[in-house]
Amino acid sequence: MRLWHIAATAALLLSGCSSLQVVSSYDRHVDFTTLSHANVTYVAQDDGENFVRERIARELKETLQKRGFSIVSKSEAGLHVKVYLFIRQKSRIETSYDYIPATFAGYYRPSYFNRPLYLQRNCSQGTVYRMSSIYEYEEQRLVVEMRETKSNSIVWHATATDTFSSGDWERYDSGYIKKMIQKVLADFPPH
Repeated sequence: MRLWHIAATAALLLSGCSSLQVVSSYDRHVDFTTLSHANVTYVAQDDGENFVRERIARELKETLQKRGFSIVSKSEAGLHVKVYLFIRQKSRIETSYDYIPATFAGYYRPSYFNRPLYLQRNCSQGTVYRMSSIYEYEEQRLVVEMRETKSNSIVWHATATDTFSSGDWERYDSGYIKKMIQKVLADFPPH
C-alpha cells in the first residue's frame, strides 16, 4: 500500500502542471498500413519562430521513423505531413473582491501593489473593494496535418494547444518539444 502511494506521488510530481491539450481525428476508411513512406515539412512564417517549427518537424520525423515509417522525398511519399505553428499574444482579466470591516476602514485601504481599486459597496458593517488584474500570456497552437498523396485528402489531423506566461522559454526546450510530439502522436497510426 505504501509503495503504491509513493509511486502515485512521484507520477504526479513528474507530470507537472502542463496546460497542453491535444485533439486528433482520422479518416476511418484509410488503411494506414499501406502508407509507410512519409515526408515531413513545416509551413514557414515571418514571425521569428521558424527554428521552433524546424525542431518540431525534426522530432516528428524521428518519432515516425521509430514507429516504422520511412522518411522520403516529397515525390516518393505516400503520406505528406505538414506542421503549422501559431503563437498569439493574449490577455485575461481577473476580478477579486476585498472586504474590510468597519472598525478598520479608517486605518486600512488595500493597495495590492499599486493596482487600481474601485469602491464597490459601502455598508454599515464594512467596505467592499473591487480589484481587477490583467494577465498577459502566449497561446501556442500546433497543427499537424497528414494527407494521402493519391487522393490529396486529409487522412489524419491533430491540434495541440498550450499556454505560457509572457517571456516563458519552456516551449523552446527540446524536452518540451519531445513531450508535445509524443502526446500529439499518442494514437498514431490509428488501429
